[in-house]
Amino acid sequence: ISMKKTYLLGASFILLSACNSNPVDLNSLNQSYYCEPSRLVKANTLRLINQARSVGRYCGEKYYVATTPVRWSQQLTLAAKRHSNDMAEHNFFSHKGSDGNRVSVRATRAGYHWRNIAENIHAGSDTTTKAVTDLIGSPGHCENIMDPNYQEMGAACSRRSATTYVTYYTQTFGRRR
Repeated sequence: ISMKKTYLLGASFILLSACNSNPVDLNSLNQSYYCEPSRLVKANTLRLINQARSVGRYCGEKYYVATTPVRWSQQLTLAAKRHSNDMAEHNFFSHKGSDGNRVSVRATRAGYHWRNIAENIHAGSDTTTKAVTDLIGSPGHCENIMDPNYQEMGAACSRRSATTYVTYYTQTFGRRR
């Protein structure tokens, strides 16, 4: 056998060996995703959201000037946690809960008396930082983040391994009456 044929046979063997008969299940790759402890979700979310609000930016075609920081709200966090838990438990991804309710009802049920209310949701992220960064990069979600009408926020993450996205992250923004 010539040197060229030996080389080609060796290269073919290496390539065929790389084609494992047990292909990687791409859906299982996100099984390593987890939700950080709630204190880190709070710290990381608040830091990143307030950094974003501190500078002017475009959210799609709309420009927002820098605005005031938001404060953390336990009531909005409760609304966010309940929605993240609902999405994880029932394996869905929507602003509409499994009971048909939206963020306005969730916030009210959590005891938040709101004048303005909004919600961002994200799924399938391995960290809070990634989820927040993705939401800032999405025009509609960015608008919620940058809107000066919102003075408070809460956020939460829930994880369930046997679901489509594994991690479900919710941000709830509000302004009290």
